[in-house]
Amino acid sequence: MGKKNSKLLHELKNKFTQKWECRDLGPMKEFLGMRITRDQNERRLYIDQMDYLNKILGRFHIDTKAETTPLPKGFAFQPYTGPVNPQFRQKYQQLVGSLMYLMIGSRPDIAYAVVKLSQQTASPSAEHYKAGLHVCRYLLGTKDYRLVYNGKSNNAIIAFSDSDWGQDRENRRSITGNFCLIAHGPISWLSRRQKTVALSSTEAEYMALSDCSRQLIWIKQLLEEIGFKVPTPLLYGDNQGSIFWSENPVQEKRSKHIDIRYHYIREVIEDKRIELQFIDGSKNPADILTKNLDRILFERFRPQLGIMFPKQTRN
Repeated sequence: MGKKNSKLLHELKNKFTQKWECRDLGPMKEFLGMRITRDQNERRLYIDQMDYLNKILGRFHIDTKAETTPLPKGFAFQPYTGPVNPQFRQKYQQLVGSLMYLMIGSRPDIAYAVVKLSQQTASPSAEHYKAGLHVCRYLLGTKDYRLVYNGKSNNAIIAFSDSDWGQDRENRRSITGNFCLIAHGPISWLSRRQKTVALSSTEAEYMALSDCSRQLIWIKQLLEEIGFKVPTPLLYGDNQGSIFWSENPVQEKRSKHIDIRYHYIREVIEDKRIELQFIDGSKNPADILTKNLDRILFERFRPQLGIMFPKQTRN
């Protein structure tokens, strides 16, 4: 930190202590259970929830047989319609809730699996609980992984968006996945079922792009409000048709029926508030948030999601 910034920091701290009853605890090391560490030489910042993760593993007796992915490739949750023991339901909900807090704080790599687990909380089966333990065993094998932010990176806000058309077998809704990066580290990630049925993969991708564009605009506005000059955010998508719809202000017959809120992306692109680019589907890391991938793909995309060993570097 430069002398000018250091002086300003101390001035602001003094103003805080004069106006409110508070004390200076020094550099932040922990926040809401998240551990924050810094490497001043490499200008890197790391975030993890190691203590919380170890508590989860101990609570559910996970100490052997580590897995390489959160869920097996192609695994699909089957709805359970039989009777559910209230105690078992509570135990399942405790497992999912624990994983949910971990996913929201520092583990975007388990986002898709946790979202699918959470959809079964009303009527869980033994198979669903077993899948939750599978996620825990994956965490056992990767508990040293952290979110990594590279201070030497001069990249602006970068986002990746993807969808899996008609993936939900119950109502044929698609899955949206996206994440936003600053300094090569994720500051926002999402995996969820779309609110309406898409009639084609292009529609599903178009709605996913629009969702991500709104998040990008919000992040850009927030950073500008606190004094940062932010270049135009860059959004990557892997569907040429959805990119054409987004960049074409003329309403086509094939897109008129789409909820009007999804056409917001056309306005922000026309106003040059975000830049939209194509990325090949086989190279889109947002795919990790829309389906269960095999080990090779999963391990290829995970570093691009910003989660890795502290000494690991991203290509």
